[in-house]
Amino acid sequence: MIAPRRQQKAYDHRLREFVYQQQSIDFALSRGIPRSTAAGWLKYQQRVISIKAHDVTIEQLEAMVISQAKRIQRLKAIIHFSRSFSNFLASDSKVADCHRGRTNFVS
Repeated sequence: MIAPRRQQKAYDHRLREFVYQQQSIDFALSRGIPRSTAAGWLKYQQRVISIKAHDVTIEQLEAMVISQAKRIQRLKAIIHFSRSFSNFLASDSKVADCHRGRTNFVS
């Protein structure tokens, strides 16, 4: 039988940032954080991305999400168009004969 995994402890990202900025584990040790955990925080700073949504209603957040989704769809369409257009220009099956003033497609 496989032993159950132990539950990992989660720490506030502000505490991690403070230890990293101070480059000292003393503050963390005084708060009961294991030495190995605090030492790991000194090696690299974990980036936390958050949104300050204190003054934003749920409806406003939903509107922001919808707006970003529409923006992503427009960007996908532009990428699709640019790939199609570059494939058209790069294809060897269609060569325009511009020297004679007309367009001939050679197969």
